Amino acid sequence: MLIARPPSFRKLLSRLTHKASDLEICVADKPADEETLPTLAEAIVGSDKSAIASVLGPPRGAVASGDSVQRTQTFWQASTWYYPVPRNERMAMAIGFEKDQACRVDFFQARAA
Repeated sequence: MLIARPPSFRKLLSRLTHKASDLEICVADKPADEETLPTLAEAIVGSDKSAIASVLGPPRGAVASGDSVQRTQTFWQASTWYYPVPRNERMAMAIGFEKDQACRVDFFQARAA
């Protein structure tokens, strides 16, 4: 995800660090696989819902107050958003929010049955 959408992540990261010139992303600067997910999480934490949705799109799933979001609600009201991690079909990302700002990012992997 980080490499596929570098302009969006560069903009998101620049707001967090205020040093856009240090955030140039190119193929030569591609992070190692073990650095990709922590870098993604670091870019997300502290961002608001609208910034995250503009980069990643609407979440595939959402939970509000421990329950699945109802049809009358929207994902904007949810306290946790879920996204699949595209490079690994069995991995997903959960973004937890407090007062519409991302406060934590967790990655989890489905186990084979």
